[in-house]
Amino acid sequence: MEFDSLDFTIDESTYCWSLSGEVSNRDEWVLAEPGLEIEVQIGADTYLFIIDSRERTESFGEQSFKVTARSKTSVFGVGSLPIHKTWGNTTAHDVINELIDDVNISIVNWNLPDGTLSSEGETAIAIVTKIATAAGGIVYTDSVGQLQVVPKYKVEPANYNLSNVDHIFSDMDDMFELTETKELAPGYNQVQISNEPESAENVIQISVHSKDLEALTAVLKVIIFPFVTEVTLLTSRNGVTINPSVTETEEFTETIEIINGVGQVPFPIESIVSSSYLDTDLGNLSTSGITINTIIKGTTLLEVTYITQYHLVSISADTAKIIQLYMEEL
Repeated sequence: MEFDSLDFTIDESTYCWSLSGEVSNRDEWVLAEPGLEIEVQIGADTYLFIIDSRERTESFGEQSFKVTARSKTSVFGVGSLPIHKTWGNTTAHDVINELIDDVNISIVNWNLPDGTLSSEGETAIAIVTKIATAAGGIVYTDSVGQLQVVPKYKVEPANYNLSNVDHIFSDMDDMFELTETKELAPGYNQVQISNEPESAENVIQISVHSKDLEALTAVLKVIIFPFVTEVTLLTSRNGVTINPSVTETEEFTETIEIINGVGQVPFPIESIVSSSYLDTDLGNLSTSGITINTIIKGTTLLEVTYITQYHLVSISADTAKIIQLYMEEL
């Protein structure tokens, strides 16, 4: 079975590996039968998993096939038989070995007097985790599927000053990285400006989309519905110049889903260039802003090419690297 994409994770609070992957076709997907044991080869390392589930989805004519799996040790958790028992005189290691056949234990062992450990419906892994936590340990699964019960730290805190360090970091810049990501999406920072309730017709909607250009210069795409021929942006900051706007048009082709006779595109529609149904024909179209309505109520797929109209405004600043914009009714 060959995966197109693969992601698997584990952390301190999760005792077994979790895998999520996507295969390219149905033939590969059929092989992923729930309960089947699989080996995943990553470089020279082999990881053992049991398939939990498989999922097939279809959207806009495209199919995707997903598979999820967990380590073999997952059988000790959710879905395993609950345990009702009170232990007599025993030790921590003896209890763990009683509950789990294949386990490596390196936490400290201690005596458990009669009646000090009991379970009322807990799973085997929950009891083992409780014992490990009490001894300052963690539970995890190694790559070959064996459960490990080990100390959380290689060296006890009381002995830190007596131990040899593994690594010395002298340059903090080599350890930490600070990045900035700007999210630009249709409708982002969208506001409504009107002295009428939102339910009233002809509510003016303005959305601003920005992109970086050269240093200290930016261009704003101001989309207004219903469209108005003039738009004015004001600034209260010295050294910021807002140049007059220019009216632009842009053509987009989208494939949208029509549900109960209604669908939406990312930008307000000035005019429709062409349209074609990819499924059931629901008749003539009407538009209002980003919304498309069909004369017949129903569900279908529609490919539409449309023109949107907007104002393009350039803004420059002498020193500021970031300009914060907000809109208000004047």
